Amino acid sequence: MFWIVLGLFLIAAILLLANPFYRPTSSDHNAQMKTLTLALQNVETDLAAGTLSLAEAETLRRSTAKRILELRETHKSAETLSKADRTIFGALGVFVVISALGLYWLVGTPASLLPQPTAPQTMEQAVTQLTNHLRTNPDDANSWQLLGWTYYQMQRYAEAKTAYETALQLAPQHSPQHVETLSSYGETLVMLAEGQVTPTALQQFTSALQSQPNEPRAQFYAGLAKQQAGAGHEALAIWQELLQSAPSDAEWRPNLLAQIRRLSEQLGTPLPADPPGPTAADIQAAEQMAPEQRQQMIETMVENLANKLAQTPNDLSGWQRLIRAYQVMNQPQNATQALTSARIAFAEQPLTLAEINAFAIREGIVP
Repeated sequence: MFWIVLGLFLIAAILLLANPFYRPTSSDHNAQMKTLTLALQNVETDLAAGTLSLAEAETLRRSTAKRILELRETHKSAETLSKADRTIFGALGVFVVISALGLYWLVGTPASLLPQPTAPQTMEQAVTQLTNHLRTNPDDANSWQLLGWTYYQMQRYAEAKTAYETALQLAPQHSPQHVETLSSYGETLVMLAEGQVTPTALQQFTSALQSQPNEPRAQFYAGLAKQQAGAGHEALAIWQELLQSAPSDAEWRPNLLAQIRRLSEQLGTPLPADPPGPTAADIQAAEQMAPEQRQQMIETMVENLANKLAQTPNDLSGWQRLIRAYQVMNQPQNATQALTSARIAFAEQPLTLAEINAFAIREGIVP
């Protein structure tokens, strides 16, 4: 029994000692790095498409950047083990078998003797690892972009500006990465100008929008540039378009809506009216028609709207028009049913759900 246990320990010793000498090949490393780089680019693509919120994108950027740094550290450790190391290991195999048990007694697992790659725990550590990597890999556009983003989060805007400028020189033109970097670079210039959208910053946002018209950061600052230039109505139009395309759970959506409301009040401009539909005015005008014609018109309009909402329920103003129409028609039961359907449609959109509930109270419907 003793010899069986001893034999198992010796086999384990050999495998553990051999493991560091047979790490993944350079091709394995390159394949993994390519996969992570593609994942990072997909984050920017999904953010631009609206399938990711800014918070989700930031989380994915952090986790992917962390994995890239870990992979680089692991590969760097593996490169220090040369072909001569493997030859020496083969020659000393017998010695390993004899001394393995004693080695375990003295130091425990052999892996503890090797330098272990560590992921950055702070922004400062991330900066150190990225700058060390870029000394030997100066053409790595992804790392320059990550470095710029890290400096920006630390409010070190001048250094973020330099990193983003280098990333822009290296990233392929019109790629999602290039567009994201343009937008981030422009935002950094705005921060350096204490919130003013300078001509140079506006040029970055304009270039980003030429490649990707729905890039949200660039859209917002393009509107801010209009507002600062005194073109408030143009700014309002840009922000309203951005609001319509914004995901309902976007972190920045409430702030954008607040900006729109403040600007509307300053301009004395009401928010856009609801799209055409059976409004109270429509129904009142129909009262001048013959009873049969009036009833048919109203029922047709309401039915068409109800059918449309059944197909595309994510339409706040549509539900508001339908509920109001039922109220004007003195059909409280249908109005309540429409409110229930609207609540189901917006169950996972707390801001919109709150808005439809407030509307229902104004219309006299008990929540």
